[in-house]
Amino acid sequence: MTIAGMNFTILLLFVNRKFKKFFGDTELKWYLISVAFFTLFIAAGLYHTSSMGVEEAFRKSFFQVASLHTSTGFATADYMTWEPVLWGSLSILMVIGACAGSTSGGLKCIRMVVLTKVARNEFKRIIHPNAILPVRVNKQVIPQSILTSILAFIFVYLTIIIVSSLIMMAMGIGFLESIGTVVSSIGNMGPGLGLTGPAYSWNSLPDLAKWLSAFLMLIG
Repeated sequence: MTIAGMNFTILLLFVNRKFKKFFGDTELKWYLISVAFFTLFIAAGLYHTSSMGVEEAFRKSFFQVASLHTSTGFATADYMTWEPVLWGSLSILMVIGACAGSTSGGLKCIRMVVLTKVARNEFKRIIHPNAILPVRVNKQVIPQSILTSILAFIFVYLTIIIVSSLIMMAMGIGFLESIGTVVSSIGNMGPGLGLTGPAYSWNSLPDLAKWLSAFLMLIG
């Protein structure tokens, strides 16, 4: 699942033994660091808040992180029984998704890379208002038109999540279930949160909510 979340073009570099370019890819670094960080964070949380041993905590953490990060949709544990900070961390992965050029849903890591670099430059510009601060990814300057498109995409994506979640809540669906269903649908993730989590079915949702979910899946 983790391999399938990588950019397929980048995987060709590895197959062709261009290891320097492969491991030097900015998005791949972000993706692998994200997988490693959330896996270790959640595993540590499970180890300290449950009766799981080190191996079991790491295995369940890694599987859920890989599955939701790449929108594969499998689950080997009901993460809703974990501490809120742990399934909250998984929710972040559902929004982010894996790499562009892969089969995953979500915003994609490359957009998060660009968003982070733009935010960093804006803070630098406060101190140095006249500085020219281009955004570079893999040593290439990203044109302003592409930056604008990326920021607009992220804005529209998050706006759809907020509006759709409010519509779900207006149908009488709980707060967690509404957000989980919407995020899971638009990211094509599979399980949601609360009563739409991995241990439950979405069959209990109102018919209108199912229509909205199907529409969000097509948008995603």
